[in-house]
Amino acid sequence: TLMEDAARAYIVEQDGVSAGEVLLRSIKTVKKGMEERKTEITRPLMSSLASVRDLFKPFEAALSESEKVVKAKILAYTLAEEEKQAIEAAKIEERVGKGLMRADTAAGKLEALDGKKVKSNVRTVEKLFISDESLIPREFLDVNRTKVTEALWAGVVVPGASLVKEKIIVIK
Repeated sequence: TLMEDAARAYIVEQDGVSAGEVLLRSIKTVKKGMEERKTEITRPLMSSLASVRDLFKPFEAALSESEKVVKAKILAYTLAEEEKQAIEAAKIEERVGKGLMRADTAAGKLEALDGKKVKSNVRTVEKLFISDESLIPREFLDVNRTKVTEALWAGVVVPGASLVKEKIIVIK
């Protein structure tokens, strides 16, 4: 097989180079045939997938937007109610502090307030916020190799990067 021939191949003289080139052409021909067959099989599948995605895209977008609107309204209501309850609790604590209400009465009122809390699935989460990208350590940054290469090809000087010439074997 081609893989066995490639594993046995070693080049020590011009005849070996010629035999290696023949082997490389055979490998390239097989790879091309495989790629064509793979494309022949996958092209209709990819087309069908694109069609299905296009069919459902408007519905998914509408549902996502509806979900955002409902979540925003629930969150706004919940936050407003929490604020009202915090103000009411502060008033009760103030009255106790001024001696206008007994502590046991205040405890009962605070407990009653606690029972009126809005029952919703509001959670506090921590999210990344970058205030100044220039302060982020380099270890957390990724280099866009494609953009750097394109810039170098266009003649732009990119500090820390350059194009290097490398010899490779090309068989046609």
